[in-house]
Amino acid sequence: MDRDTEQLNLLAIFHYVVGGLAALFSFFALFYSIIGGFLLYAAEHPGPNSQEPPPAFLGWIFIVLGAVFFLAGVTIAICILIAGRCLSRRKGYSFALVIACIECLSFRSEQFSEYLQSLRFPVSQ
Repeated sequence: MDRDTEQLNLLAIFHYVVGGLAALFSFFALFYSIIGGFLLYAAEHPGPNSQEPPPAFLGWIFIVLGAVFFLAGVTIAICILIAGRCLSRRKGYSFALVIACIECLSFRSEQFSEYLQSLRFPVSQ
């Protein structure tokens, strides 16, 4: 196995790992939906000391934002996994490049420069 093939296999494996982690972390957005559900419950059932309940629209905002962020995270995770599959099959390089550009947006510039410095291996010489 030559060096380019080996590094493409590693890149595909890293895409699988990042895609799995992205799918895992996207579930944290569902906590916002849970909080929104509690806010909706609190709006319908006020406290015993005649406290003013939170408005119901606040609960709906949390539910919708949590669902949107969850769906966006799962969509990105699936696209990353598909890009890893494209790299392992040696097809769809354009799709993998577009997804890699989107992945770069998830890093802050300091994190991304440290990430690039930690790689330091060229694909071909």
